[in-house]
Amino acid sequence: MTTDFKTIDIEKFANGIKTSALQDTEVKSFQSLASVADYSTLTEARVFVTVVSVCFDGLNVKSPNEQVTLIRSIFEIFNGCHCCRDVQSVGNHVLAVFDTPLKTDIDSVLDSVGLVNALFGLVNRIHQKTGDGKIKKGVGMIYGNVLMSVLSQEPVINVSWSGSVVQKVLEYSNNAKSEESLVYISYSIFNNLKESYQKLFVKDLYDERYHGQPVNIAMNKWNQSNV
Repeated sequence: MTTDFKTIDIEKFANGIKTSALQDTEVKSFQSLASVADYSTLTEARVFVTVVSVCFDGLNVKSPNEQVTLIRSIFEIFNGCHCCRDVQSVGNHVLAVFDTPLKTDIDSVLDSVGLVNALFGLVNRIHQKTGDGKIKKGVGMIYGNVLMSVLSQEPVINVSWSGSVVQKVLEYSNNAKSEESLVYISYSIFNNLKESYQKLFVKDLYDERYHGQPVNIAMNKWNQSNV
């Protein structure tokens, strides 16, 4: 299932993933951004945000360089979204928090999810060509009330995110990984997507969530033509 997501610098991500997967170059380690602007006077607050979790199985990751590049690419994709406020590594998940007061903001977050989905498509096409196993991934996306705790102010504002919404989105991504690498979204997300994006998802039979496989069309076509 696809839709017309915005384009990105496809070669930038493709080259980084390809070189690390083939171990042709050293990829420097990076730090979690974990910073949120304009919260310098806060210590704790409850906020309504969209939270996205990406979980992937490291079993078939070819090298530490490939894992670093893959995670860094996810960080960059999410940070490229205008409403992204924070991206963190939480255990074996990448957790991103978005300020989405408008319906169009939620559409933009799904655009980013589509890019992440296409990114894994690129990685797995490379693995297929080199005879390596597929990397399974899962994505969860929920809108709700989250507890934001400011851990430190200097040199950047470091924040932790907690509450039932965060736990649920981690669960969504874990379940999605085990179910054919799907994307799971909550009813609140589905209900606020534009109609063309809603068509990409199907309601689960036994849960108030929806599943689908949205991808960035431009990146997906590039993957198929060049890898």
